Amino acid sequence: MPWNNRIEQRRELVCAMRRRRNTVQEICGHFGVSRAFAYRLSRRCAEAGWRGLVPRPRGPQRWRQGQAKAYRQWIMRARRRHEHWSGWKLWQLLRTAHPRVVLPSIRTVERWLHRAGGTKRRPLRRRIQPQPLHQVRPARRPNDRWTFDWKGWMRTGDGRKVEPFTVRDDATGMLLWTRPLPDHRDVTVRRVCRRLFRIHGLPKAIRTDRGGPFCGTGPHGLTSLSAWWFDLGLAVEFVHRQARIHNNAHEQMHGIMQQELFRHPAATYQGQLARLRRWQREYNQLRPHARLDGLTPAQRYRSAPAALPKPSLATYPSTWKVRRVAHSGTIGLDGKIYYVSRAFAGFPVGCEPYDRGYRVYYRSLLLQILAPTLKVRTT
Repeated sequence: MPWNNRIEQRRELVCAMRRRRNTVQEICGHFGVSRAFAYRLSRRCAEAGWRGLVPRPRGPQRWRQGQAKAYRQWIMRARRRHEHWSGWKLWQLLRTAHPRVVLPSIRTVERWLHRAGGTKRRPLRRRIQPQPLHQVRPARRPNDRWTFDWKGWMRTGDGRKVEPFTVRDDATGMLLWTRPLPDHRDVTVRRVCRRLFRIHGLPKAIRTDRGGPFCGTGPHGLTSLSAWWFDLGLAVEFVHRQARIHNNAHEQMHGIMQQELFRHPAATYQGQLARLRRWQREYNQLRPHARLDGLTPAQRYRSAPAALPKPSLATYPSTWKVRRVAHSGTIGLDGKIYYVSRAFAGFPVGCEPYDRGYRVYYRSLLLQILAPTLKVRTT
């Protein structure tokens, strides 16, 4: 039958869709409409009743001149406060400020910014070969995974060096720490970890790059710091050399920090620290994120403060030899000194007899295979 787009014919189409005596394809062929149109009418009727079947105007929506001017001025004021934000983020900020009002579209906001000269066309980038991906468990809830890294250093106007240490929750993007530390030592970073664990709780996993003091040259890349994480029951993840894309979210945050803070450093060291604190509050509480459906990290993140647990004593089978690793990273076996790893200094390790040698474990983690020295017979 020919489609005349009358309201009675729209009702017949919706009733036929509800009865489902024939397939949707047969119903659409009978009325001469597409399946997308039939589903759209059914959805409108379910949401607004029979009133939803009334044809809607297809022309562009027009704003009253005074109303459009007020919204445009609001957007321009917000743009001056956040000069690096995109039109989408400014629109999300406008929606948060006016939740119950019909607002201009994102495209309209972007058009206002373009006319005011507030946007620049991105330069074309050279396509590169994508990095191979490895299976990594995604973080879905707060404290599923934290990421650690050092931001590149810069100097303030008075010549002092500032290198922030950053800690970020991978699921929500919440910045937990963005302050510089006096050095890169294990003791200094461990002090920050204890404070964050006490305030926000323990994460299930920690991911870092292969720099210090997180990763070293010992067994499994563990250092004394990452071995302490492992002893607390946390999964330690190092970014694969061939799949650094797995830490791109943290590096993207560093890029935003570089653009908004480090291109024009403060005149003094204390002034730069104050800027870092303000920027962290803005990033967590004000800046909308696309991956969070326009919400801020503070709206999604939930901390779970708890006391730092004491690791249980490592136990091994009775047939194994148990030795405590010395400060130099060595153990004594059968009258000989063997090097294991300085990362496990002070930890009790289990030595399993194996082929005239030993397998050295800490809990379930294989550290070394100690084989006896072979004697070469000479003639």
